[in-house]
Amino acid sequence: DRLTAGLFVCDELEYGGSVEHATRFSSLHLTNKCSFYHIRCFSMSQVPASTRSDMSEIGTMLLSSAERAMAKHVDDAAVRSAEGGTWLGEAWAALAEFGAPLILLREEQGGFGLDWTSGFAVIKLAAQRALPLPLAETMLANVILAKAGLGVSSDPLTIAASALDDGGVQLEKSGKGWRLSGKVTAVPWGRKADLVMITGGFAVRLNPDQAEVTADQNLVGHPRDDLRFDCALADDAVAPISELSQGDIFAWGAAARSAQMAGALEAVLDMTTQYSGERVQFGRPLAKFQAVQQNLAQLAGQCVAAGGASDLGISALTLDGPANMSHNLSIAAAKSRSGEAAGAAASIAHQIFAAIGFTREHRLNLFTRALWSWRDEFGSEAQWNRVLGEAAQAGNGRALWSMIVSMR
Repeated sequence: DRLTAGLFVCDELEYGGSVEHATRFSSLHLTNKCSFYHIRCFSMSQVPASTRSDMSEIGTMLLSSAERAMAKHVDDAAVRSAEGGTWLGEAWAALAEFGAPLILLREEQGGFGLDWTSGFAVIKLAAQRALPLPLAETMLANVILAKAGLGVSSDPLTIAASALDDGGVQLEKSGKGWRLSGKVTAVPWGRKADLVMITGGFAVRLNPDQAEVTADQNLVGHPRDDLRFDCALADDAVAPISELSQGDIFAWGAAARSAQMAGALEAVLDMTTQYSGERVQFGRPLAKFQAVQQNLAQLAGQCVAAGGASDLGISALTLDGPANMSHNLSIAAAKSRSGEAAGAAASIAHQIFAAIGFTREHRLNLFTRALWSWRDEFGSEAQWNRVLGEAAQAGNGRALWSMIVSMR
């Protein structure tokens, strides 16, 4: 189905070659001494047409531009320097030069008029490259600014990683401007980027200089800062917005994290299959041991499951306007299943790499630490599973079938 990946293991055949890389668009051939298993993963072409959208020529060109920019400016050394607090200004400038922060906007808003599938392809690519910059957050924040009639920007922006439903933020009219007070926690790159959020039916843009910043970070070293503010805002920093709520933005963030986990898992699968074919133990490559083959098959399955789940979540964002309940359920399923895949896949990968994968010098943990962080951001699996469970229980369970078929 749309939420899980299938693995078809054929009967044993005559020995047939070496390990080949597995992606969602190819087959994984695992060999041992006397047989090989042909494991075919579901690809996007096997997902129902309603859940996918072919990228346009412009979308493909933008994705290629993003890949070139990241290949030039984002290597392991840059990623590790960012973990130490360095802002990768050249990398951000290269992304902004071709319009990456504006990809989700319509042409009249300063964007490219692409659907969200094309935009999220760039988010996924950034995760495959371990990009330590708030690109996803900026893309989403610009959508809020555009819908509210506030100025969009190619400078770094961020969004609150909470639904703001606890009354922790108050916005009041004060003279010719506004007064904003409260606290927002774990804001991605809160020390560097303008915060864009929705509170009380208004979109707000807050410069970090206007807040008291308590610096913190997640497991992979990306800033996750607490912002406390009690400040005056100019009238042009606040605008009414009726078609979106902070809850919608929270769901958008969950869909973005789901896409990022899918991208990072592809990188983990790539390096793990390569390592298992190169690493020799007891006189033969790891990939020729049956137990390792089984683990690689499970890893490939989790990777494809996360990709399919992410595609389901993105499909809920391709329609204009706020995410309604059925769309939020699609995002809930996407975030939950991607998080589950992240936990299982990271465990398998570290088991195959053994102790070397945990060392600071090894690049595997750049991705697995990101996976462990992202699975809890914008709602954990438990939080989103509760959303699904409550929806399934509505009407004493009579709404279950309609809930399932409404998810697209």
